[in-house]
Amino acid sequence: MVETRYPDVPYVDEFDVQIGQGQMRDARAQGFIVRASRLILREEDNYILLQQRSMTVNHPGTWDTSSDGYVDVGRDYASTTIDETADELGLVGLTEEELAEAAHYLFLKHSSELPDEWTKLFTAKYDEIQHGIITPNEEVAATLWLPDAEIDVWVSDAPEEFEPGFPAAWSHYRAPNN
Repeated sequence: MVETRYPDVPYVDEFDVQIGQGQMRDARAQGFIVRASRLILREEDNYILLQQRSMTVNHPGTWDTSSDGYVDVGRDYASTTIDETADELGLVGLTEEELAEAAHYLFLKHSSELPDEWTKLFTAKYDEIQHGIITPNEEVAATLWLPDAEIDVWVSDAPEEFEPGFPAAWSHYRAPNN
């Protein structure tokens, strides 16, 4: 059986300084910290786009930020965010200049399934004319626009319905300085 090889990811320390690189499966097995980017897309009146993960990806059927992904070697958080948003949601008009950094934090997953990660959370305002129509790929089962207050209640009442990193990202997004 031929093992699928994905792009290498940087391994980083507790200060987000790169200390090596390799495959994600090795990061999991050896306990390395990796980098991830997340995006929360906003519309007018504080509506936020959530994506439901398809049944073909890890944490199937759970809800997550508008887009997210692991940062590959040679890439940075912002360019990863742009590429993941184009890939997952079909939005090709979003630019790095439109991204606002909301948080940069270490998320400890305490899981053998996925590695701990330094996460950079961005926000951007969605404009259908500029960014295009949302057309999710096979990794996304559905999308949903909700007011932030409804998401607050949902995350509080049913955190198990969200991808494990979402509650931390949402907490950072809703922090008073954002």
